[in-house]
Amino acid sequence: MTSINLGDTGVATSSAGAATVNHSSGVITTEALTGATQTTYVFTLTNNCIYAASQVMAQLTTGAGPGAWVVQSVVITAGQAVITFRNTSGSTSAGAGTLMFLVC
Repeated sequence: MTSINLGDTGVATSSAGAATVNHSSGVITTEALTGATQTTYVFTLTNNCIYAASQVMAQLTTGAGPGAWVVQSVVITAGQAVITFRNTSGSTSAGAGTLMFLVC
């Protein structure tokens, strides 16, 4: 079993839907997200704390728009997680987002 080090937090800014953060938790500022309702945003997190059997919890919030982005799926492979978010708000979302994650 892998232990969780909650003090091991990294920060990054994404580019083209991807970022590298080699910490067990982190906060990533995304590029500008513009998406109508039911639009998806696919994000690739590269992280050396992620193993094939890991679980990754993620949340995406946007401060510049009313979109309610929810996690649709997380696909894990050693060293990375591909996270798909969906705008379920019923309105267009615009602006940069804040993606928070925890690797377990």
